Amino acid sequence: MNTKLEHYSNKMQASTFISTINAQSELQTFIDSLRKLIKNHKNLSISQQRDDLLENIQLIQKQPFLSLQLQRILNIEQQNPDITKYYATFKDVLEDYPISVQLQSKRCLDANYKTNMFSSAIANYQKYLFDLLFVMYCFNFDNIDFTVDFIEDYLKFIHQIHVAQVTTKISLREQATINSSILVEIPRNSMVKFYAHPVNEYWVKVLFVHHDIEIEGYIQSIYLKKNS
Repeated sequence: MNTKLEHYSNKMQASTFISTINAQSELQTFIDSLRKLIKNHKNLSISQQRDDLLENIQLIQKQPFLSLQLQRILNIEQQNPDITKYYATFKDVLEDYPISVQLQSKRCLDANYKTNMFSSAIANYQKYLFDLLFVMYCFNFDNIDFTVDFIEDYLKFIHQIHVAQVTTKISLREQATINSSILVEIPRNSMVKFYAHPVNEYWVKVLFVHHDIEIEGYIQSIYLKKNS
């Protein structure tokens, strides 16, 4: 199979997976709660979160006993789909597994984000990654090939990234400020993907494809025409 067909297959696989978890009403409250955590990690790019998830998946797959346990609780969950109980069992299985966070991600975390339960930004982010892994392992675990494309599509679903058009030529900036470095110029009427949750009342984070490379940055929201 050539690269283009593999990419197409991965997209179909991700689409099927997302449709599956969207159809699970008992999972929606959990996903909504997970989405509320996103704003606390707004400095992290999709690619950083993708790499962190992929690293943890690969580490889990290197431990056959863990994989077997996850497969076992999946079989139980399919017979009795109680998300609360399934999450508790999933947590028990991975209780002694240290969620890995790459150095690049650690440098981008908001050090001020803390809660009573999790006393550091890293601990909060580890909990966020754990919950992302939980949803990924919830359904069709034995049929999923966790590729880079699959994980990216999954994260874009969780982050509620949508398509929009820019109304004028505009600079894609590294940070959400007019004084930030320009990553690339986006031509008028170009299509971009934008995060559902704006950074503030003026700025929104977007993804723009430039020379077949997806670049993440910030633009002013007044220049964004959202598709109805």
